[in-house]
Amino acid sequence: MQEISLAKQLETFVNEVIDKRVWVSIGFAIVSITILVIGVYWPKVYESKATILWSNTSSLSPLLEQNVARSTTINDQADIAREIILSNKILDQLIEKAGLDKDADGKPLTERQRELLKGGLRRTLKISNLGKRLIVISYRSKDPEKAYLITSIVSELFIQETRSVKNQSSQAAYDFINRQVQDYKNKLDKINRQIIDFRKQNVDLDSDTRTGVNNRVNTLKNLIRETRLQLTEAQVQKKSLQEQLDRERRRIEQQLAASRAQASNRVIQSNYEERLKTLQTRLDTLRLSYTDDYPDIVQLKEQIRNLKLQIEQEKKERKNAPEPTASGSAPVEFEPSPLYENLSNEIAGIETNIKTLEARIEDASTRLEKELQRASQVNALESQLEEMTRDLDVTQAIYDDLLTRRENARVSLNLQLENQGSTFKIQEPAVVPLVPVGLRFLHFALASLVLGIAVPLGLIFALVILDPRIRNEEAIDPEVLDIPIIGVVGHYANDRDKQLERRKTRLSIAIVGLTLLVLAAIVLLKINQYIGA
Repeated sequence: MQEISLAKQLETFVNEVIDKRVWVSIGFAIVSITILVIGVYWPKVYESKATILWSNTSSLSPLLEQNVARSTTINDQADIAREIILSNKILDQLIEKAGLDKDADGKPLTERQRELLKGGLRRTLKISNLGKRLIVISYRSKDPEKAYLITSIVSELFIQETRSVKNQSSQAAYDFINRQVQDYKNKLDKINRQIIDFRKQNVDLDSDTRTGVNNRVNTLKNLIRETRLQLTEAQVQKKSLQEQLDRERRRIEQQLAASRAQASNRVIQSNYEERLKTLQTRLDTLRLSYTDDYPDIVQLKEQIRNLKLQIEQEKKERKNAPEPTASGSAPVEFEPSPLYENLSNEIAGIETNIKTLEARIEDASTRLEKELQRASQVNALESQLEEMTRDLDVTQAIYDDLLTRRENARVSLNLQLENQGSTFKIQEPAVVPLVPVGLRFLHFALASLVLGIAVPLGLIFALVILDPRIRNEEAIDPEVLDIPIIGVVGHYANDRDKQLERRKTRLSIAIVGLTLLVLAAIVLLKINQYIGA
């Protein structure tokens, strides 16, 4: 089916309403009369209200610190009022004062009946905020006198209970803070005694502080470092001087060995020369008497030649032989040079300096070990003292704060006892309600006419929307049904049909008129009853 336009749908709806005008009239009569009858018997509910003003200001508020009254402003006053009013204590007092503790026969209520009554009161009593400082207490009942009585009693009980609770809480707060003050005073005295005893046991702690010990430790460490550096320098210097001394000693020994070797060579050469000279003299003497072939002369020449060969051989051996050393020579008396003596003196002085530096390092290391032990002890003692001092400061701060709070609590308690602090007072007392609340007869009268028309028309409209029958040519889709539309035949009414339609119209008018008369009669009776009452 194709979607039908709104105009066609409205046309179809109007046609259906006209066609079913009798049923629409009957529906109007049933709905309107039913609603109006319900309005006649609808119970009246009366509500009584009392407005309570919460005030946290007084003539003494400028004299107090702000935190005295601040603790009472952080809570929702409606929640406080609800908790107080709906408590068993207040409800029991309400039942007694309002005379609700007996049933219709005058017998006392049982526990079950009393609990059921409390549950009903908790459901019907309403507590709400009106602004920031107003609390509204309301109660609804069919009896206006009962509503007024319960509301006024609840307001008075709430004021009394609030004052009592505030006084008790202020007294409890003061007692608690006072106990805390005494406890922290005892803790403060105990910590002070511990610090005094600790200082007595460690008298030198003030003069021998952690800073002083650390300074001495650093000084000794620097001294050891510098002394070791000086020792290293002295050892290097000693090594250098020792090498110079060894070189000088070797030089002196070499000179002595060379002098001895030269002296020995000179002696040997002198002996050879004397023998050669002697042989040459004998040869010259024999040549004066004999010829060169004389056997003695030949023998002397041979001796001279051999001696010369021996001298040459000795020179070659002396030339190729290594330098003579002191170890390989005969012991000779050692004669140190001035440089050797200076080097020896310097080495002796450096050795003395090295021993001095080593003794200084050993002494400083011993002192450093003692200072480190002392530093460990001082650190432990100062840590204990700092911990006790920190506990003392924290305890002192809490103690001072508690003293301030105790004085504030005392002032707050005095204000509560004199009703000068934050209080609740009745701003608007409860009154006897004269006009009921909720739905009234006028509302039902108006609703009967509106719903009497709306309900039948709504049913007709739903019928038009949900009815699957084709009521208009626009609902036919030629592409879906594949049926050509030739034309539309209108409704033809004969005389019998026209007469039937006139009867429906007269019947509908009669039903509507009779319904309106019934409604008017009910309204008039209700008005007369209200005026008579």
